[in-house]
Amino acid sequence: MEAKLLEALRDDVSRRISRLFETKAQSEPPRLRLSQLGLCPRMTVLSVRTGITADLTEATGILAAGHLYEQFIAEAFEGEEVIPQYEVTLAGITGHIDFYFPNRNFLIECKTIAAARVSSEFLPVEHHVIQVHAYLSALYEMTGAEHFAALVYFPRENPRLFRVFTFKYDEGWHSELVIRIELLKHAIETGELPPIPVDYDPGKFPCRWFSKISRMMVQCPFYEQCWASKKAQSEEEPQVQETDTDSVEDLPADLEDLVALLHSLREQRKSIEDQEKSVRKEILEALEKRLKRKGKFVGKEYGLHVYTEERRTLDTKALAKVINLDEYRKVTVATVVDVWRRM
Repeated sequence: MEAKLLEALRDDVSRRISRLFETKAQSEPPRLRLSQLGLCPRMTVLSVRTGITADLTEATGILAAGHLYEQFIAEAFEGEEVIPQYEVTLAGITGHIDFYFPNRNFLIECKTIAAARVSSEFLPVEHHVIQVHAYLSALYEMTGAEHFAALVYFPRENPRLFRVFTFKYDEGWHSELVIRIELLKHAIETGELPPIPVDYDPGKFPCRWFSKISRMMVQCPFYEQCWASKKAQSEEEPQVQETDTDSVEDLPADLEDLVALLHSLREQRKSIEDQEKSVRKEILEALEKRLKRKGKFVGKEYGLHVYTEERRTLDTKALAKVINLDEYRKVTVATVVDVWRRM
């Protein structure tokens, strides 16, 4: 009798836990969220269109630990005005901030990771940074104020090894994220899939990888759809035969002096560039010793102006994840002239 009772108890607990997994997986219909902006664009689009999502069962332990650490953060800021799971919207897409401090113009986003990944080599994770900037951009649109953010990583094995990264609102990120959202929305509506990001590999995360949690190979639910077509396309492309430029011929005598001059000029240029870097470094070090790193200085014959200048570049690596840049690349052919001195 007692054995049957224990067996019934085991089966009941198993059913309840299995039902919980199913409930978590089906709690919300697939839709575009701000937290997805840094993930694979193809997976995001296909997931929303088909309703198929990645199986997160193996990560349930991490998610459960994450909820505990979020409670820990809530206790750490007890007494302050803090709103958990604060909903924000950017370009019509919603997201939920873990902790929002309206009086401070500040937010905290918590992530749980394996202790082995607590190093500068892995952190902060790129798509987490994009998620935080999406929240900062959304808050700017909603309040008109520039906010700050803390991205906190808790190792599930030892939360005392936590790491904190801070960010502030950035106009450049704001513009890029709005473009990214519009491109994803267009792809979801039309079914025109974004290209596979150039740095993705069929044998690596997030396409296919070995999970240390489940001890087995795991792959994206859309793996075959992406890489099967990619393989077929590469097989159909004609092979371009390259011209052999490595064959060696005798250098015409009338070019000998010109080649020697070009070699000498390039050596001098390299030497001058190295000297310039060295002298520049000495000047900055000398100014730093005088506790004045920047400013305008005038001497008997020369002047010196040291100042900071904001420079902005387009993050083509991030942009390539949501748009096919090949359509906008202009192909040019350059003639390379390489010279060397025979020893």
